[in-house]
Amino acid sequence: LAIRSIPYLPITMQLLKLFLVLQSITLFHLVRGACETEDDLNFEDCNLIDLSDVVLTGICNRIGLDMVEHVLPTLIDDDDNSGEKKVYTHEQYAMGAEECIMVEAEMERLAMEDPEELERMEREA
Repeated sequence: LAIRSIPYLPITMQLLKLFLVLQSITLFHLVRGACETEDDLNFEDCNLIDLSDVVLTGICNRIGLDMVEHVLPTLIDDDDNSGEKKVYTHEQYAMGAEECIMVEAEMERLAMEDPEELERMEREA
């Protein structure tokens, strides 16, 4: 009887390993928390770099800026004039989202402190 159960040992060990990996992933999300949306940002356990490019782009879109057309080209010094579509890294998307958050904060500050200046800037844009 013991000899027949030996072939099942590798499968049992693989299942046990899979179970432990799944438990670790679940525990990680319970302890650390999810970091999937802008609402999850807390800049301790969830930073911009932890979010997907889609979410990072959405931060800029929310305030009316296009990440690829407007934000990243001003942040990234690129001498490539080949006409090919530029491919940005995840780190660059995080930098772009950070810039959009700072622009948003400045717009909110101007709205409170100097609404006329903000209105002038919006007309000129």
